[in-house]
Amino acid sequence: MLAEMVAERMVRFVLAHRRAFVAIILVSIAGALFSARNIRIRFTFRDFYDYPGNPDVPLLDRYEKEFGDPAGTVDVLLISSNAFQPEVLSYIQSLTAALEQEPQFSSVSSLTNAVALVGESGAAPHTEPLIPHLPASREELSRARNIATHSPLFVHHLVSEQASLTLVRARMKQLSPSVDDQRAAVEASRRAIATVPTTHALTARVVGAPLVAVRMTDPLMRDQLKFMPLAVLLILVALSLTFRSLFGVALPFATVLTALLWTAGIFPLLGRPMDLISSVIPATLLVYGAVDPIFVMTRFLQKLEAGRTREQSIVESYAELTLPCFLTSLTTALGFFSFALLRLPLLRVFGLAVGIGASLAFVTTLIVLPLLLVSLPLPKTRFGESRISRWIDRALQFLWRVVRSRRPVVIGLAVATLLLFGALGRKQRISVAYHDLLPAAESRTLIRYVEERLDGLGRTALLIEGAPGSVTKPEVLRAMATVGREAKRHSIVTSVTSLSDLISTTTAKAIENPPSLDALHAVTREYVNDDASHAQIVVRFTDEGSEKWRTLYADLSRTSAREFAGLPVQVSFTGFSTVLFPVLDRAVVETLYGAALGFTVIVLLQLLIFRSLKLALISILPNLIPTAACFALMAATGVGLRIGSVLFLSVSLGGLFNTTIHLSARVRQRMRAGDSDPDAIPDTIIGEALRTVGPPSLYTAVILSLGFAIFTRSQFPDLKIFGILSTTTLLVGFLSDLIVTPALLRTFYCKVTMAKG
Repeated sequence: MLAEMVAERMVRFVLAHRRAFVAIILVSIAGALFSARNIRIRFTFRDFYDYPGNPDVPLLDRYEKEFGDPAGTVDVLLISSNAFQPEVLSYIQSLTAALEQEPQFSSVSSLTNAVALVGESGAAPHTEPLIPHLPASREELSRARNIATHSPLFVHHLVSEQASLTLVRARMKQLSPSVDDQRAAVEASRRAIATVPTTHALTARVVGAPLVAVRMTDPLMRDQLKFMPLAVLLILVALSLTFRSLFGVALPFATVLTALLWTAGIFPLLGRPMDLISSVIPATLLVYGAVDPIFVMTRFLQKLEAGRTREQSIVESYAELTLPCFLTSLTTALGFFSFALLRLPLLRVFGLAVGIGASLAFVTTLIVLPLLLVSLPLPKTRFGESRISRWIDRALQFLWRVVRSRRPVVIGLAVATLLLFGALGRKQRISVAYHDLLPAAESRTLIRYVEERLDGLGRTALLIEGAPGSVTKPEVLRAMATVGREAKRHSIVTSVTSLSDLISTTTAKAIENPPSLDALHAVTREYVNDDASHAQIVVRFTDEGSEKWRTLYADLSRTSAREFAGLPVQVSFTGFSTVLFPVLDRAVVETLYGAALGFTVIVLLQLLIFRSLKLALISILPNLIPTAACFALMAATGVGLRIGSVLFLSVSLGGLFNTTIHLSARVRQRMRAGDSDPDAIPDTIIGEALRTVGPPSLYTAVILSLGFAIFTRSQFPDLKIFGILSTTTLLVGFLSDLIVTPALLRTFYCKVTMAKG
């Protein structure tokens, strides 16, 4: 009763000081809009792993500063029948010159300005231009092709084995460039292509990591421009069908919108841009924020039709619903706040933002909604007279009669269903792939095309460090060669390049008597530094997912530890994939952990607030069933554990428990009100609770499900999966609550508790 008294006094206080509250709300909205101007939308892979405390980032930064950052290289892919034709080489030379004029680039590499390391039998390896001049004779072109397609410096990197593909590679000046820098570099490459005349036999396309970053950020912005209007339209249509009046549409929507604006004002203070994961926040809050207002509006209209005055209806509705609304909002918020305990900033910020938004939605339900209820003209249409309302009421009565008479069967089937779904989904494995995060089928197809003919998207590097001159010692070069051969045994590896490879392709004895540093640096500085104290082995591989990469990494770790043991060098693993893959895998693990923690927190909160172990335990089964159903669906469709396929767990938590909590709270309220007669009252109490809570639960379940269904229209595959699984979870959860929860309440709570009374 204390909660009801506090709620009644609170809402009376708000109504008594309505002008002051209206002024505060308007000022806060203006401040939020001003702050929201600083929200930035960006998607780069670096955002996943670049955070304070990640021990791999300093080494990666040092490595990329010395040997180059792949995220800062724009590639122009040239497709022809033979790259070593005079007209194609002439185009490459002109394009190289055009790119060198662009201020975004520090250097440009291509077949026409490349230097090769060659050696003749009995002579020391030496350097010479791959193509000394244009036009070249047929013999010179044939020799250049033979060198390029057999040298690890060129094959797979600048030219394909069949010489039908070649790259012109423009390195950006910035280390770890921003998306704006990458966009400017991509546009510069396109300008250069446009200035150089081409023929129908040659196709030029911009590829490379900067283009991927741009193509991921721009669709992310377009998704936001699409999702928000869709979510708004969805809520307006759903509210219109539910309440059939402008009053019923405007009030909940204004309440939700206020919470969303407040959250938008706070988001820039969290210090991160809006990325792939946080892009779901606005639509999530928009649909979740409508839940409590719908429950309050429904009860308010029911009170009006029962003969209460407007103010009585407001006060009584809040007295009855503040506790369950507080509990559902608190469980939703704490479920997301539990992500603040995780290590990855992108998950922490996501959890904090949604948790703050859910909390603010409850605040607006307590403050904004009663001010609107008391101020705006009442609807003329009676809420309970619609055909839909009568149909829902009859359906709920019929459902309870069926469930009531078959409670053991219902509970047994629920347990069996949970076990079956759990068995189907228990063999899921974590495997995150880059291309699963890419937005467009065209981008993924192009990446596969390049991987099959040139090089893999994945890149792992073994950084070899020692004293000056140590990395050119024969024993170190031989160890490099052994590691390279071991790496090539893996089916996903497309190429392995090291200093040993560059030297050994010149003469048979080159490793025992390597060329001078000047000769090596004339060819490349990508594989050895100025004083030969640092070198690298670069392993490039196709994007088959992190599970296969983990196998490759484990094998390379064993081999390198064995081959470099006792040598005067230290070997470290770094590179883009080596840093990113563990973080992506950890994001999946931490999302699962956060969801499990959130689920546990919600159950414990019910125990604390309801002060009933039975009610807390009863909520577990009906809310595990939809989760298990989604894991079974993933297993049946071949979708593994990755970011998009596990994010639904955290986002669906609050929606899952909504109906459970409202049903439990209503039954508890009725029982505490003094109902008696243990033979009849339990059925009456639960039936009445189902009929009272069922309609708004149905409305909110539909809104939540359709709200998350809009993500199926995303250009990002992971967001599509997220939309499908979230919708499935919420719909199955609603049906589970209507069928399983009443059976559990009647069997394990209501009858036992009243018998004790």
